[in-house]
Amino acid sequence: GGDSFLAVRLLSEMKPIIERDLPLITFVEAPTIAKFADLLGDRTRKPDWNHLAPLKTSGGRPPFYCVHGVGGNVLEFVDLARHVEADQPFYGIQAAGLNGTVPQKNLTIEEMAEQYFNGKDLII
Repeated sequence: GGDSFLAVRLLSEMKPIIERDLPLITFVEAPTIAKFADLLGDRTRKPDWNHLAPLKTSGGRPPFYCVHGVGGNVLEFVDLARHVEADQPFYGIQAAGLNGTVPQKNLTIEEMAEQYFNGKDLII
């Protein structure tokens, strides 16, 4: 029930306490306090980073994909994914660099499309 600015702020303030970086998509992977606590309690688990963020994986229809906006993350699509029909899988494509391990750089639309299409971690 927040927004991406609050999520960034929370993760930033938590970083020195939990001593690790978590990507914003963590809030989608662990949407409840209990699941988030479980994730934090498991020190061996490293959050998966992938351009392809599964916002809703159930359903038999062909998946629906949304590409990130200016901020690069896909949190703005979480509400939309909750409102699509029950049998509609929904994925967001998030920008490289949000995981903190790949430097972000300004790319053209064509360069981004090529990067996501050719990315080994993006399966469409």
